[in-house]
Amino acid sequence: MVNNQIQSIRKYRKKWQDKVVTWFNQPARKERRRAARATKAAAVAPRPVAGLLRPIVTGQTVKYNTKKRAGRGFTLEELKEAGIPAKLAPTIGIAVDHRRRNRSLESLQENANRLKAYKANLVVFPRRAGKPKAGDASAEELQTAAQLKGKLLPSSKAAAALEKVAITADMKAENAYGRLRLERMNKRMAGVRAKRAAEAAAADKDAGSESGTWSRKRPTRGSGAMSKKGFMDPLAALSGEDSEASSSDGEEEQQAAGGDPAGGGPAGKRQKQSIDLETLKQHGYQGGLSVLFVPEKNDEEQNWAWGSGTAHKGGEAADESFEEREANRQAVTEKAEDSAVYARKAVEQAELLRQQRREEQQKLKQDKKFTWNQKEKRKRDEGKATQGKNYVEEEKRRAREYGIVSGFD
Repeated sequence: MVNNQIQSIRKYRKKWQDKVVTWFNQPARKERRRAARATKAAAVAPRPVAGLLRPIVTGQTVKYNTKKRAGRGFTLEELKEAGIPAKLAPTIGIAVDHRRRNRSLESLQENANRLKAYKANLVVFPRRAGKPKAGDASAEELQTAAQLKGKLLPSSKAAAALEKVAITADMKAENAYGRLRLERMNKRMAGVRAKRAAEAAAADKDAGSESGTWSRKRPTRGSGAMSKKGFMDPLAALSGEDSEASSSDGEEEQQAAGGDPAGGGPAGKRQKQSIDLETLKQHGYQGGLSVLFVPEKNDEEQNWAWGSGTAHKGGEAADESFEEREANRQAVTEKAEDSAVYARKAVEQAELLRQQRREEQQKLKQDKKFTWNQKEKRKRDEGKATQGKNYVEEEKRRAREYGIVSGFD
């Protein structure tokens, strides 16, 4: 039984008297232990009953590093700090461990103070009563000395002093649970919020790059930057074109005078005004020169006749005759009809397979309703061999195949 739990009662149903554990000798053991302690104390007198003085050390691993316990022995640095020779320490009841090292100043000072307190209360009996040596106790101290029983300089952990603080209105209004939930939510949503902010910044950057850095002022109705369809035309504004009304008035005047409406050209045609990079930069354009090198519109008529591919190779495409065009059209129509027939056959085949699958599933459902004997009878009627080990039924089936009919069937 793990831990110190009560054993199961079911095991005591039979012969439970033989399985019950008694402890009737406990009082006698108590007396025996007490007598053993008294014998040991008399044997080590006048030394302390607890034995050698041990240092206070910190437990190892994360589980025990916050607790204090008794160590194996004092280090040489601690003995030196307390002024006790290392060879003298074992003779006056002090444990020594030459392998242990002090990793902190706090442990060194704590154990050194422990040694000094022990040394202050120490009474050293001389080896010979008539010949005391330096450091031995006097005759008066020997008469008043008594054996120490119990723990030797037990370590006591000082309780931390409580600090009293006045409760303010902010402390009362603070909601610790709500704050924790809020911080957890902020930590959970940190990545999502950062992603959203990055996407929003990228979208603003793309929108700014597409629209350029033109002026954000809304054009007034009738200005030169408003075209006939009512949308902004920045290049028209930069080129210095007038509004629709002024341009139409100017054209009528130019036509009446028989000159160019745009000025300087033949009547009925307006010359395009050039736009330089400096004018664009004055209006906030920050791009390069790619805007100024737009290919001009090709006004040549395009040939939509069927080509042989020579146009892409640098040659001229030959004109296609009516007979060739009809032949190509007929070939395309035949291919399309063949594809339609093939697709129709594929659909019919798929429908046939689905019908067969449905019939098989229906047959399986019906087979589940029949018993084993009914299935075997159906196999015999269909002339199929049985799958079982019934040799009598197998012989009957073979006899029926040869035309032999018995009366016991």
